[in-house]
Amino acid sequence: MKALLLISILASTGLAQAEVVANFEGRTECRYEVKTDQNAQGHMNSTKQETCVEEPGVEVRSMNIGDMVRGVQLPQHPVIKQDFVYRHTVCRWFAETGSNQRDLVQYQGVACQVQPNIWQVIDKF
Repeated sequence: MKALLLISILASTGLAQAEVVANFEGRTECRYEVKTDQNAQGHMNSTKQETCVEEPGVEVRSMNIGDMVRGVQLPQHPVIKQDFVYRHTVCRWFAETGSNQRDLVQYQGVACQVQPNIWQVIDKF
């Protein structure tokens, strides 16, 4: 019954923003290698190589009922992986891990596609 009421939210056009839970700054990690060889004539050759890996910054967001998200932002439900149709709208279950004071909590929810690749969180519990 709760889902029936919340499906009516699909008609709204406002885009809600998910709450930022954590912000991880980007980082760069570099590794340096120096290799020195001596050839048969006694000449020394030195080679230096630098390999860097860059990780972009990441914002971890918590989704709330009514939020509009992209399909890739919906974490797949560990058990219910198949999309379903409700009132001619494609919907899917998702699971989101969060924290509740000192404990980890896994929330489950339903989101429905309102536009191509745009999903609205209908219910979360």
